[in-house]
Formats: sequence, structure tokens, C-alpha cells
Amino acid sequence: MKSKVTIPIYFFIIVLTYLVFVHSNRTRKAETFLKNFPKYEFIAKAKGNMGEWAKEQIENDFKECKKNCITQRAIVKTYEAINQNAHAHILGFVRYRIINNKLYRKYPFDQKISTREPNFEKAIKTLTQLVTLPDIDFIVSDMDGTPEFYVEKDFYLTNNDNDQVPLFSRAKIQTAPYVVLIPDYYSVSYSWKQDFDNILKASKEKHWNLKKNAAFWRGGSHDKGYSDNNFLKRPRVKLALLSQINPGIIDAGINVTDGMQLKEVLTGLKLVKNHASILEHLDYKYLPNLDGYMCTYPGFQWRLLSNSVVLKQKSDEVQWFYSGLEPYVHYIPIENDMSDVLEKISWAISSDDKCKEIAENSTEFVKNNLSTANVYAYLYKVILKYSKYQNFNKEFLINDTKNDSEWICIQQRKKANKILLNRNEK
Repeated sequence: MKSKVTIPIYFFIIVLTYLVFVHSNRTRKAETFLKNFPKYEFIAKAKGNMGEWAKEQIENDFKECKKNCITQRAIVKTYEAINQNAHAHILGFVRYRIINNKLYRKYPFDQKISTREPNFEKAIKTLTQLVTLPDIDFIVSDMDGTPEFYVEKDFYLTNNDNDQVPLFSRAKIQTAPYVVLIPDYYSVSYSWKQDFDNILKASKEKHWNLKKNAAFWRGGSHDKGYSDNNFLKRPRVKLALLSQINPGIIDAGINVTDGMQLKEVLTGLKLVKNHASILEHLDYKYLPNLDGYMCTYPGFQWRLLSNSVVLKQKSDEVQWFYSGLEPYVHYIPIENDMSDVLEKISWAISSDDKCKEIAENSTEFVKNNLSTANVYAYLYKVILKYSKYQNFNKEFLINDTKNDSEWICIQQRKKANKILLNRNEK
């Protein structure tokens, strides 16, 4: 007969072993966006069919891809092309692998190591806690969009299509080949869900008839590069200038931001105005949406949800959900250079019922297509689609990752950071 002392010791050892194993192998909730995540809604959408526009968008993004086109050689060659043609921006392009539902990141020895955790990584780790992801190897662009104006438009393209793989990017020039759109860093975060809920709550009180018959805009001086010779032609500056001339129907101004371009000049012209919260925008019927260095996110999403009418600047810059939107159904189009904005505002004022309908349509679109569950379901579907073009198997990924010390498992960020620090000290 075992002593009464021995049994508690055995029990203690079993519990301790379990806790150590679980703690050392689990993904901390803080490294995901699982808090208050709409799990069951996501699962239903991940298993179900997407809207036609979403399916067509994914198909279109992969249209250059052929069967088995994603090879290890092609991934390496694509990354080499980026490094050669846009070396100054190479840190903005990251290779990832998903193996056994864990996320790995390649940390080249010759690059400065960042231990920060981007929202994209947290989003992927969120998915690993909800579904089983395929084993894949891919490149993500951390540019605002691909390509941005300060790099050559084909900087990521190889000389041979057989050596080319698509990049994941949160925005792109519409005609850019081999760029697959994924939700932006804001849409996958807690912030979007909070803003989503707050806007819908505020809209219950800010009825259409209580909104001001005027356009309202605030934003930074971020629409491409400014110079003394060109800044007066920039759309954001032009809108702010129009506001000075037409204060009764436009309230627009440049915000002071980090890295603000021509701050003293814009301040001297009295184009700088105080920051306005999202909810303050809801007091106005007409909300211009102007591109920055690339597409405006999160600005476009929350403006569409605001129950106000979005005046969408015409542009060849797109995000993953743009193809689901129609002019005069979900927004009012305006010329890129703001040349017709006064005309469109006048039309909107005289077409109040139509504008109210457009505002309602855009709000419903966001509720039905851009909720957190929808955003993650779309990202999941993109990953599944990508995996179908791979020409290597799981065993290769496991062995290659194991034998290459540049690949670090980042499923547990604290553990990964220790490995990186130890590696760099050697």
C-alpha cells in the first residue's frame, strides 16, 4: 500500500509536468487578437461561401499563377529581385512559413533584427488558434501598398515568369501583377472591432436628418511627396484650400502629424486644423476619402460605415474589398485632383434622398462584408488559395526550416526573441 505522502507527490509531479508542457507550447493570448473574437461567426464564414465579389477578387489576384508555380526557387528568386531592385526597402518584405499550424519568420543574419510583433503576425497566430492552416512559404510586403510611388513599378518582378511568386500586400496599384491583396493591419486588430461597434452605436443617435449639409475632412499631408513646386497641386492641400473659399459647405484641414511635410508652409497658409475624432466626422453628411501614400485605411472602412456619404477619390489604388463597391450605390466618385468636388457636393445637397440611400447601402456593405469575422475569413481563404499553387510538400518545409538557422518559430514571441538575441551574440 502506497503511503499517503507518496500520492500527493505523484499528483504534484503530474500537474507540474502538464503545466510546464502546456505553458511552453501554447500561444499567449496577448500574441493574438482572440480577446472578444467572434469565433463562431468566423467559423461559419470560413466554412461557407463568400460573396461573388470576394471570390472574383481572389481569383483575379491569382490570375498570373499557374499550377505548381510556387516553387522554392521562385520564392528565392522573387526575394532576390526585391533585394536587388529595392534594397533600401528590403526590411519591408518578410518571408514567412506556416508549418504544423505554427508561424515561422526568416531572419537573415545580415539584417537588423526587430523584435516587435506586427499585427499581421498576430492575425496569423489568431487563425492558428481557430483553424488548421496549410503548410506554406510566402512573402509579405509591409509597404503601404505595392508598388509605392518611390520605387520602380516592377521592382519585385523577376526576369522569368517561372521564377515569380505572388506577394501578399494590403494595397496595390490595380494593374500590378503577382500581388495578392490581404486585409490591412488595422482591419485585423482590436481597433477595428472597437471602432466598428462605436460607430454603429453612435449612428443610432446621429440620424441622417440631424447631420450637417457639408463635407468634412481631416488628414495628414501624406498624399505622396510634397515639394515647394508641387504641394499646391496635391489633392489634400487643394481640398483644404477649397474649404477656405467655401467654408459653408466644406470643412477640411491638414492635421499635424509625425514627419509632416512642409509644416511651416501649410501652417502659414492656415491650412492646418485641429484633429477630429471619427465620431466627430459623423456629424456631417459628406465625407471625402482621399488616398495617402497609398489607399486610405482605416479611413475608407469607417467612412463607409458612418451612415454618411463617402466622396471617393478616383484612383488606381485598391484594397481587397474595393471590387465589392459600386459608384452611386456605395459612394459618390470625385476626380483625383478635386476638380469636381464642389459640383459633387452641390449635387449631393440637391439629391438628399439618393444620398441617404447611398449612405445606408455603404453601411450595410461594411456590416455584411468587413466585420472582424469577414476580414479573417477572407484572409483564411487567401491562404488556402495560395497553398494550392505550391510545388513542395510539408516534409521539405520541415527539413529545410530545421537545417536553416535563419528560420525562427515566432508562435511564442518571447521565446523567439530569446533565440534571436542568443543567435546574434554568437
